[in-house]
Amino acid sequence: MKKNFFVLTILVSLAACAFAQSVETTPSNESGQPVNSTLERKWSVGIDLAGTVNSPATDVAFMTHMSYNPRIGLSYGAHVGYQPFKWLGFRTGLYSIAKNYLITRTITINDVEFGSASMMLNTYLNVPFMADLSIGRKVRYHLFLGAYAGYWYKAKLIGSAQVVTIVDEGVLYNQDYEFNSTRDNRFDAGLNYGLGLSIPFSQRVGLNVEMLWYYGLTDIHKVYMREHSPFYNTTFLLQIGATFNL
Repeated sequence: MKKNFFVLTILVSLAACAFAQSVETTPSNESGQPVNSTLERKWSVGIDLAGTVNSPATDVAFMTHMSYNPRIGLSYGAHVGYQPFKWLGFRTGLYSIAKNYLITRTITINDVEFGSASMMLNTYLNVPFMADLSIGRKVRYHLFLGAYAGYWYKAKLIGSAQVVTIVDEGVLYNQDYEFNSTRDNRFDAGLNYGLGLSIPFSQRVGLNVEMLWYYGLTDIHKVYMREHSPFYNTTFLLQIGATFNL
Protein backbone atom coordinates (compact mmCIF):
# COMPACT_ATOMS: atom_id res chain seq x y z
CA MET A 1 0.00 0.00 0.00
CA LYS A 2 2.73 2.51 0.99
CA LYS A 3 4.74 1.64 -2.11
CA ASN A 4 1.81 2.33 -4.45
CA PHE A 5 1.00 5.65 -2.81
CA PHE A 6 4.67 6.61 -3.07
CA VAL A 7 4.57 5.88 -6.81
CA LEU A 8 1.35 7.86 -7.14
CA THR A 9 2.93 10.85 -5.35
CA ILE A 10 5.81 10.81 -7.83
CA LEU A 11 3.36 10.70 -10.74
CA VAL A 12 1.40 13.68 -9.39
CA SER A 13 4.67 15.62 -9.06
CA LEU A 14 5.52 14.78 -12.67
CA ALA A 15 2.07 15.98 -13.69
CA ALA A 16 2.78 19.38 -12.14
CA CYS A 17 6.11 19.53 -14.00
CA ALA A 18 4.42 18.60 -17.28
CA PHE A 19 1.87 21.37 -16.83
CA ALA A 20 4.58 23.91 -16.01
CA GLN A 21 6.68 22.98 -19.06
CA SER A 22 3.65 23.10 -21.35
CA VAL A 23 3.07 26.80 -20.67
CA GLU A 24 5.02 28.48 -23.47
CA THR A 25 5.18 31.98 -24.86
CA THR A 26 2.19 32.56 -27.13
CA PRO A 27 3.46 32.75 -30.75
CA SER A 28 2.17 35.09 -33.43
CA ASN A 29 1.06 34.34 -36.94
CA GLU A 30 2.24 36.16 -40.07
CA SER A 31 -0.20 39.02 -39.47
CA GLY A 32 1.08 39.54 -35.94
CA GLN A 33 -2.04 38.14 -34.28
CA PRO A 34 -1.52 35.84 -31.27
CA VAL A 35 -2.04 32.14 -31.86
CA ASN A 36 -3.10 29.76 -29.09
CA SER A 37 -0.62 26.94 -29.68
CA THR A 38 -1.99 24.87 -26.79
CA LEU A 39 -5.44 24.38 -28.33
CA GLU A 40 -5.96 21.03 -30.06
CA ARG A 41 -9.59 19.83 -29.91
CA LYS A 42 -9.16 16.60 -31.82
CA TRP A 43 -10.39 13.04 -31.42
CA SER A 44 -8.45 9.82 -31.82
CA VAL A 45 -9.04 6.08 -31.66
CA GLY A 46 -6.57 3.29 -31.08
CA ILE A 47 -5.93 -0.39 -30.51
CA ASP A 48 -3.60 -1.77 -27.83
CA LEU A 49 -1.87 -5.03 -26.91
CA ALA A 50 -0.02 -5.61 -23.64
CA GLY A 51 1.77 -8.13 -21.49
CA THR A 52 0.59 -8.14 -17.87
CA VAL A 53 2.06 -9.07 -14.50
CA ASN A 54 -0.55 -9.37 -11.77
CA SER A 55 0.50 -9.24 -8.12
CA PRO A 56 -2.11 -10.45 -5.60
CA ALA A 57 -2.13 -8.90 -2.13
CA THR A 58 -3.76 -10.70 0.80
CA ASP A 59 -3.06 -11.61 4.41
CA VAL A 60 -2.11 -15.27 4.85
CA ALA A 61 -1.13 -14.96 8.53
CA PHE A 62 -3.48 -17.75 9.59
CA MET A 63 -2.79 -19.83 6.44
CA THR A 64 0.97 -20.39 6.69
CA HIS A 65 0.76 -23.36 4.35
CA MET A 66 -0.46 -21.16 1.48
CA SER A 67 1.18 -18.50 -0.68
CA TYR A 68 -0.01 -16.31 -3.56
CA ASN A 69 2.42 -15.41 -6.33
CA PRO A 70 2.40 -13.12 -9.41
CA ARG A 71 1.73 -14.51 -12.87
CA ILE A 72 1.94 -13.10 -16.37
CA GLY A 73 -0.83 -12.73 -18.93
CA LEU A 74 -2.09 -10.72 -21.90
CA SER A 75 -4.31 -7.68 -22.38
CA TYR A 76 -5.94 -6.23 -25.48
CA GLY A 77 -8.51 -3.61 -26.27
CA ALA A 78 -9.35 -0.29 -27.88
CA HIS A 79 -9.41 3.31 -26.70
CA VAL A 80 -10.93 6.67 -27.60
CA GLY A 81 -9.10 9.92 -26.88
CA TYR A 82 -10.03 13.59 -26.87
CA GLN A 83 -7.34 16.32 -26.88
CA PRO A 84 -8.81 19.72 -25.85
CA PHE A 85 -5.32 21.20 -25.33
CA LYS A 86 -1.86 20.33 -26.58
CA TRP A 87 -0.72 19.43 -23.04
CA LEU A 88 -3.95 17.81 -21.82
CA GLY A 89 -6.07 14.99 -23.14
CA PHE A 90 -8.60 12.45 -21.89
CA ARG A 91 -8.84 8.77 -22.70
CA THR A 92 -11.20 5.89 -22.12
CA GLY A 93 -11.69 2.48 -23.67
CA LEU A 94 -12.57 -1.16 -23.16
CA TYR A 95 -9.90 -3.74 -22.32
CA SER A 96 -9.73 -7.45 -21.63
CA ILE A 97 -7.03 -7.79 -18.95
CA ALA A 98 -5.55 -10.98 -17.50
CA LYS A 99 -5.13 -10.75 -13.72
CA ASN A 100 -3.63 -14.16 -13.04
CA TYR A 101 -1.99 -15.52 -9.92
CA LEU A 102 -0.51 -18.77 -8.60
CA ILE A 103 -1.62 -20.47 -5.38
CA THR A 104 0.72 -22.97 -3.70
CA ARG A 105 -0.15 -25.15 -0.71
CA THR A 106 2.12 -27.38 1.32
CA ILE A 107 1.46 -29.85 4.13
CA THR A 108 3.87 -32.04 6.09
CA ILE A 109 2.86 -35.53 7.26
CA ASN A 110 5.38 -37.71 9.10
CA ASP A 111 8.22 -35.48 7.91
CA VAL A 112 7.11 -35.91 4.31
CA GLU A 113 6.03 -32.77 2.48
CA PHE A 114 3.10 -32.86 0.10
CA GLY A 115 1.91 -29.95 -1.97
CA SER A 116 -0.29 -28.57 -4.68
CA ALA A 117 -0.14 -25.66 -7.06
CA SER A 118 -3.03 -24.08 -8.90
CA MET A 119 -3.09 -21.16 -11.28
CA MET A 120 -6.08 -18.82 -11.44
CA LEU A 121 -6.44 -17.44 -14.95
CA ASN A 122 -8.74 -14.44 -14.48
CA THR A 123 -10.13 -12.30 -17.29
CA TYR A 124 -11.44 -8.84 -16.41
CA LEU A 125 -13.24 -6.34 -18.63
CA ASN A 126 -11.96 -2.92 -17.51
CA VAL A 127 -12.95 0.60 -18.57
CA PRO A 128 -10.28 3.17 -17.65
CA PHE A 129 -10.88 6.92 -17.42
CA MET A 130 -7.56 8.77 -17.58
CA ALA A 131 -6.23 12.30 -17.91
CA ASP A 132 -3.30 12.40 -20.34
CA LEU A 133 -0.68 15.06 -19.55
CA SER A 134 2.02 15.32 -22.21
CA ILE A 135 5.06 17.34 -23.26
CA GLY A 136 7.41 17.26 -26.24
CA ARG A 137 7.41 18.34 -29.86
CA LYS A 138 7.73 15.41 -32.28
CA VAL A 139 8.04 12.59 -29.77
CA ARG A 140 5.68 13.29 -26.86
CA TYR A 141 6.03 11.99 -23.31
CA HIS A 142 2.85 11.15 -21.40
CA LEU A 143 1.72 10.91 -17.81
CA PHE A 144 -1.60 9.14 -17.20
CA LEU A 145 -3.69 9.62 -14.06
CA GLY A 146 -7.20 8.30 -13.48
CA ALA A 147 -9.40 5.46 -12.31
CA TYR A 148 -11.10 2.40 -13.74
CA ALA A 149 -14.16 0.23 -13.30
CA GLY A 150 -14.82 -3.23 -14.58
CA TYR A 151 -16.18 -6.73 -14.29
CA TRP A 152 -14.63 -10.10 -13.47
CA TYR A 153 -15.70 -11.79 -16.68
CA LYS A 154 -14.40 -15.36 -16.44
CA ALA A 155 -11.80 -17.53 -14.74
CA LYS A 156 -10.13 -20.91 -15.13
CA LEU A 157 -8.33 -23.17 -12.64
CA ILE A 158 -5.26 -25.07 -13.83
CA GLY A 159 -3.06 -27.07 -11.49
CA SER A 160 -1.88 -30.25 -9.90
CA ALA A 161 -2.31 -31.84 -6.48
CA GLN A 162 -0.19 -34.60 -5.02
CA VAL A 163 -2.19 -37.48 -3.56
CA VAL A 164 -1.13 -37.86 0.06
CA THR A 165 -1.67 -41.62 0.22
CA ILE A 166 0.39 -42.37 -2.89
CA VAL A 167 3.84 -40.80 -3.05
CA ASP A 168 5.03 -39.36 -6.39
CA GLU A 169 1.59 -39.59 -7.90
CA GLY A 170 -0.59 -36.56 -8.56
CA VAL A 171 -3.83 -35.27 -10.01
CA LEU A 172 -3.93 -32.73 -12.84
CA TYR A 173 -6.94 -30.53 -13.50
CA ASN A 174 -7.99 -27.83 -15.95
CA GLN A 175 -11.49 -26.51 -15.40
CA ASP A 176 -13.63 -23.41 -15.59
CA TYR A 177 -14.00 -21.59 -12.29
CA GLU A 178 -17.57 -21.62 -10.97
CA PHE A 179 -18.49 -18.20 -9.60
CA ASN A 180 -20.37 -18.07 -6.30
CA SER A 181 -22.47 -14.97 -5.58
CA THR A 182 -21.91 -15.44 -1.83
CA ARG A 183 -18.13 -15.63 -2.15
CA ASP A 184 -17.02 -13.72 -5.27
CA ASN A 185 -17.16 -9.97 -5.84
CA ARG A 186 -17.16 -9.60 -9.60
CA PHE A 187 -17.22 -5.78 -9.60
CA ASP A 188 -13.75 -4.32 -10.09
CA ALA A 189 -12.55 -0.75 -9.51
CA GLY A 190 -9.42 1.15 -8.55
CA LEU A 191 -6.78 3.67 -9.60
CA ASN A 192 -5.08 3.76 -12.98
CA TYR A 193 -1.80 5.54 -13.68
CA GLY A 194 1.30 5.25 -15.83
CA LEU A 195 3.90 6.68 -18.19
CA GLY A 196 4.26 6.50 -21.95
CA LEU A 197 5.56 7.99 -25.16
CA SER A 198 4.01 8.49 -28.59
CA ILE A 199 5.84 8.55 -31.91
CA PRO A 200 3.98 9.95 -34.94
CA PHE A 201 4.43 8.25 -38.31
CA SER A 202 2.23 10.82 -40.07
CA GLN A 203 -0.43 13.37 -39.20
CA ARG A 204 -2.92 10.53 -38.89
CA VAL A 205 -1.07 7.53 -37.45
CA GLY A 206 1.19 7.15 -34.44
CA LEU A 207 2.78 4.48 -32.24
CA ASN A 208 2.31 4.37 -28.45
CA VAL A 209 4.47 2.58 -25.87
CA GLU A 210 3.15 2.71 -22.29
CA MET A 211 3.68 1.37 -18.78
CA LEU A 212 0.40 1.28 -16.86
CA TRP A 213 -0.64 0.18 -13.38
CA TYR A 214 -4.14 -0.93 -12.37
CA TYR A 215 -4.23 -0.60 -8.58
CA GLY A 216 -7.29 -2.50 -7.34
CA LEU A 217 -9.32 -1.02 -4.50
CA THR A 218 -12.12 -3.61 -4.47
CA ASP A 219 -11.83 -6.86 -2.51
CA ILE A 220 -12.47 -9.77 -4.90
CA HIS A 221 -13.90 -11.77 -1.97
CA LYS A 222 -17.09 -10.91 -0.16
CA VAL A 223 -17.16 -11.13 3.63
CA TYR A 224 -18.69 -14.59 3.98
CA MET A 225 -16.43 -16.12 6.64
CA ARG A 226 -15.44 -15.06 10.14
CA GLU A 227 -11.73 -15.19 9.25
CA HIS A 228 -11.89 -12.87 6.25
CA SER A 229 -8.73 -11.70 4.46
CA PRO A 230 -9.20 -8.94 1.87
CA PHE A 231 -7.74 -9.80 -1.53
CA TYR A 232 -6.64 -7.12 -4.01
CA ASN A 233 -5.05 -7.20 -7.46
CA THR A 234 -2.34 -4.84 -8.67
CA THR A 235 -1.65 -5.29 -12.37
CA PHE A 236 1.27 -3.91 -14.39
CA LEU A 237 0.90 -3.58 -18.17
CA LEU A 238 3.65 -3.05 -20.73
CA GLN A 239 1.54 -1.88 -23.63
CA ILE A 240 2.09 -1.08 -27.29
CA GLY A 241 -0.55 0.34 -29.58
CA ALA A 242 -1.45 2.32 -32.68
CA THR A 243 -3.43 5.57 -32.56
CA PHE A 244 -5.37 7.09 -35.46
CA ASN A 245 -6.20 10.81 -35.38
CA LEU A 246 -9.66 11.64 -36.72
